[in-house]
Amino acid sequence: MTDFKYDDGVNGTEIQSKRFNAWNLLWILPAAFLIIGIIPLPLTYYFALRWIVALAALAIATNEVRLQRKFGPTVLLFLIVALVYNPVYFVVLPKKIWMILNLVTGILFLLHFFLQRKRKEPLS
Repeated sequence: MTDFKYDDGVNGTEIQSKRFNAWNLLWILPAAFLIIGIIPLPLTYYFALRWIVALAALAIATNEVRLQRKFGPTVLLFLIVALVYNPVYFVVLPKKIWMILNLVTGILFLLHFFLQRKRKEPLS
């Protein structure tokens, strides 16, 4: 985690801002892409979405195995997400199904993010 400190300009006192953890992007970036992906966008957006979601899902699954020392339901769920969104072998589904799937998967990333923060387990 990186702490950002700055001088408030009054009496030379330092104020410590909220902590920024780059690991949070592992959940927030794919969730944002998925939720934004509900609206019709150019095809290139969805190619980028597939890469971001698949890589993030693989990273989360790997981290869960490392932390839990077992292959649990969370790992299986994120591996399924990685397979569905994989950018190499496309899964072809109707647009309405993708819209629902994007919303559900975005919520999954956010839910896992908040549950993981509640556990307060290290990521690296």
